[in-house]
Amino acid sequence: MTNIVFGSDFHFDLYPAYPGMFDNIKRAFRTAIDLAAKLNALYVDLGDTFDPLSGKISASVLDPVFDEFAEASKRVKILKILGNHGRGDHGTGDHSEAPLGGLAGVRLFQTQGVELVQGSPDVALFMVSYQEHKDDFIKIVRDFEKEAMKLRRAKTVCLLGTHQGYRGGYVGVHEPGYQPNEDQGAWELPGDLFNPFAAVLSGHFHKHQELTIGGRKLFYVGAPLQHDLGDRGQTRGIVVVRVAPKGELTVGQRAFDQFPTFEVIKVDREKFDGILKRDWSNTFVKAVIADAAFDEARLFELKA
Repeated sequence: MTNIVFGSDFHFDLYPAYPGMFDNIKRAFRTAIDLAAKLNALYVDLGDTFDPLSGKISASVLDPVFDEFAEASKRVKILKILGNHGRGDHGTGDHSEAPLGGLAGVRLFQTQGVELVQGSPDVALFMVSYQEHKDDFIKIVRDFEKEAMKLRRAKTVCLLGTHQGYRGGYVGVHEPGYQPNEDQGAWELPGDLFNPFAAVLSGHFHKHQELTIGGRKLFYVGAPLQHDLGDRGQTRGIVVVRVAPKGELTVGQRAFDQFPTFEVIKVDREKFDGILKRDWSNTFVKAVIADAAFDEARLFELKA
């Protein structure tokens, strides 16, 4: 059995408004690494360790996260691709995640590459960092085809790791009005593009989900924690891929249900005091209070 643990979209610096969330996201990362170590597994990070699209990261965030990766890479080998957040092509120089690639136990794919994982069976991970243009992405994956088919003939299981938006994927994060929606700008790809691969694992969309593209399964790992009210009701965590000796794949989410969640409640004004008395520990709540004296609902935010 060959095990691989996938994590994605940690966005360590996304939570300044929510007390304690930076510590929670560090705990989530450590939980993922603990599981990889327990399973004697490779850990694969599918991008967006940080949040700013500008690529500028405060040292107060970068330094402790660098330390987290440094400690983790002493315990497990880490593969990492770059996401769309913090890319150097925004005119700020190197990608914000580039320093992580300098760690001895971390292999960072600036654009693309292949990692062979020896096990029972062997697994080849074909990795593609975020591509802004669809044609560039298609060319990279097509260029993998010859090598992937050769490895498949040698009974090596080939997986593709990406950080892209695919048509049919469900977004539902950071949406105005906190309403989830379908992403209308995601790519529709040639039906045979993923044929050389047993499965595709991807970052970018924060909801854990499974798609089928051209007969191949594509799994969005999803973010490890809920990021805001748009994520309410969604189960978050990491993904474990198990490859049996004869090549059968099992892909399953490991839920992180020990971390804070978000909730929206609607309540009449006269009942609001009772709401305040409830135990909201480990929950961020937005109460929408209907009041006939106002043209719009009044919003109150409670932080546990």
